[in-house]
Parts: sequence; C-alpha cells; structure tokens
Amino acid sequence: MREEPGEPQDDLDIEITALDEGKPAGFAPNAYRQFVRRHKRPLTAMTASMVALVILLLVVYTPAVRGLAARVLALPTPVPTGVLYPGEDLFFVQVNPVWGHLTVDGRAITHLPIFGVSAPLRLARGRHELVWSAEPFQAQRCILSVPVSYLTDTCVDHSTVRVGTDIDSIVIFTESLNTLSNDRQVALLQAVQQELDARQSTVIVPEGELYALPSNGVCQAITNEAQCYAVATQPLYATLHFRLDTRSSSGETCLTPEAGCAYLGQNCFTFCGVAVKAPGVANVWDVLAPVLPLWTFQKQDGSIIESDVPDNALWDVSTGQKADESLIAMQITWQNTTWQVNIPATMNTTVPVGLNPVCEAAQNVVGIQYPPVDSFGEPLYLQWQYASGLVPASGCLGVGISRVDGGSVKSTINTPPGLAYCLLRFGVLLAVNNEAHHFWPNLPQADAFEQNLARQLAQGITGDA
Repeated sequence: MREEPGEPQDDLDIEITALDEGKPAGFAPNAYRQFVRRHKRPLTAMTASMVALVILLLVVYTPAVRGLAARVLALPTPVPTGVLYPGEDLFFVQVNPVWGHLTVDGRAITHLPIFGVSAPLRLARGRHELVWSAEPFQAQRCILSVPVSYLTDTCVDHSTVRVGTDIDSIVIFTESLNTLSNDRQVALLQAVQQELDARQSTVIVPEGELYALPSNGVCQAITNEAQCYAVATQPLYATLHFRLDTRSSSGETCLTPEAGCAYLGQNCFTFCGVAVKAPGVANVWDVLAPVLPLWTFQKQDGSIIESDVPDNALWDVSTGQKADESLIAMQITWQNTTWQVNIPATMNTTVPVGLNPVCEAAQNVVGIQYPPVDSFGEPLYLQWQYASGLVPASGCLGVGISRVDGGSVKSTINTPPGLAYCLLRFGVLLAVNNEAHHFWPNLPQADAFEQNLARQLAQGITGDA
C-alpha cells in the first residue's frame, strides 16, 4: 500500500500484527497509545527530578565540585544562633607597654578597652583577628571567636573579670626580648647594663674587717658555720656591681616565690612585664629582670684580690646551689629610635625585698640560719624587715622581731623592743647585738664601726636614733 501524504504516522503501529499475538484479551492498541500520550509529560518531569538528584549527590560528596559550587553560588556562611552568656561578647585588653595600637579585623581601635578605665569592646558573632603593634617590637596577632572556640582561638593569654552580672574576658599582650629583632635586643641589653654600671658603689674595707671569699676550695668554712671569709690585713676597696643575666642556661636562678626567675608565669630572663597603665600615662615598659650582685676586692695599688664574688655567697656554700640572682624593677622607654632605661631607687630604700638585690641577699642568708629557741625550748619565729643605705656597698640590715607560733611578741628577749639585728656586709653575715649573738652564737660579731652603721640603717625601719 502506498502511503498518502498527511496520513498519521501512528497508523504504522497497526501494521505490526505479529506483535498482537499473545496479548491478553481486551488489550486495545489504541488505548495503549492514548495512555502513553496522557503520561508522556509526567514521565519527563520524573526523569528530570532524578537527574537533578544525581547532580546534587555529586556536589555533596565530591570536594572539588562542592568547592566550585560554593564559589559560583557564593552561598552565605551560616551564623551561629546559640544564646550567648552575659558578657561573652565583651572584651578588655591588657597591654604592656601601652604605646602601641590595636586593630580588630583590620579596623583601628582608637581607645583601648582597659578594665577600670574604659568600656569593654563588644565583638559580633564570628571569628576575629586581633593585631597589637608597638614599635619597635614585632606585631602580635591572635584569633578570638564569639562564642569562644577553644579549638581554633589563639588568643590564649587571657583572663576573666566580673563586671556587674557579666563575665568579661581580658586579652593580654605583653612584650619581651623575644619580640624584638636582634639589633634592637642588643641595643636594649647594652642600655640596661650601662644603667646598672652607674649603680655600682665602692667603699673601704677597714683593716680587721671581714669580707667574703668564693667557695672554690681556697677557704674552708668555719666550725658549725657555712660562711667562708677572710680578714682584711690592710684597707681594701670593695666594689659592689650588678650584672644583667638574660641566659637561663647560666646555672643561676632567683629565690622568688615562683620557680626560677619568673613572675606570674613569665620568664624574666627575657624580661617580664609587671604593670599595666592607662592610656595617657607616660609610655613606659615596666619590667622585671634578673641581676647578679657581685663583689670585687682590691688593694689600694689596684691589684685585685677577688672578683665577682656573689653577695649571696653564704647561701651558695651552705646549700650547694647557685641562687645569687635578684629581680629588679626597670622602666624602659623607646624614644627617637633609642632606648631609655631607668632603675628606680630600690637598692637604697625599704621597698619590698624582692626588688632590692642588696637586701634580698641578706634575706636569703638570714633565712638559712637555724631558728632560735626560747627558754622553754620552743622555736621563735622571727618577722624580719630590711633596709640598705644610700650607698648599696655599705650593706643591708635585717631586724627581726621574735614571735612564738606566729603569735604575740615573746617577752623572753631582754632588750626592748625585742629586736635582733643582723648586718650583711661584704657578703658576710654579722650578729650586731646581743640578741642576735644569743640566737646564732657562731655568727661573727660586728665591731664598733659596724654597730654604728647598723644603728644608722635601723632608723629607716624602727625610727630609732
């Protein structure tokens, strides 16, 4: 049969009669074709949905594709929606020195949020970068999140403070020798040592006075006493000088409340900050640094008898340890590309012993003496005060008040007001008065000149003439 133009193409299906064999009764080819026509669009939509699902699975489980999709679509990062604790988004900043500036996410903070001075800084939810820059120190940067993320935050030097009902955080930035370039560090160390050299002092050792010797086997300790000293057979010059020590490997250490030369967990061999100032106060870097108080004894013709004898030599001989260093306070500024160093007058006053290297040595050697006992055999616990004079090389006086079990003043001491006087001079500990000699009979006794010196130093403690 010849096909006529315009005749429906569906009639071709009827020609295939052999396929009708075996069809169930009642099967109508025309009905089948109508079913296909009715469901042709829904089947196409279902297929499209399946293809879209496959593409979605590829995006989710293929990192490269997922990254490409994120860049193309630029979908926003979900923001945490958890409830913040009161003050969790508020921060103070503690810095030392204060002459630098702070940026948060590249934005300059014009007024540092210092606790007790200004309002805290409120940070939005998310991850923030804090950068502290104080010339000539290297910039410090860290990450802080709101809420806090202990896994990713790097602003680890922080504490908290209660402000009303809020618990605010304090982020701390402190400088040290480690945050200086090598040339700046060398220049600073030279400036500090130069200032220490200006604090050395020289006095005369009269003939017959005692002076310390190093524990190098030349001199043997006396009976029942660890001190090792010599007697001046002629007047000598005694010079007390101070040497900065920034080497933790030197074998020396400080007798401080914390292990080693440390303050609030900071390593003071690299300078540790001790004060925080508000903006507008003098731009000063307040630090503690370890120094060695050392003696040099020489004849009047200039020949040296002994050099670099620790003022704490008695401690070294008695304990076998090298703990001759003392932490001193320094105020450092950076002006016109140069360092300026000031050491407060702590070596000739009644400031806390820990900031007076002359009297810290006295405290150490007094502390290793056996505790005295009263007439009943009970231990006497002495409470001590110390003072050095305007000339550090003159020595340091320690005045102890006897107490029993940390209680009231014991009345068994004969001389009012019940004080024991000990003088550390030229590295030798002396018993100045009868009470001290009674407590420690093995200590050398002070002569008339040394007793008069002790009375002068005592004025700064007791007010007595």
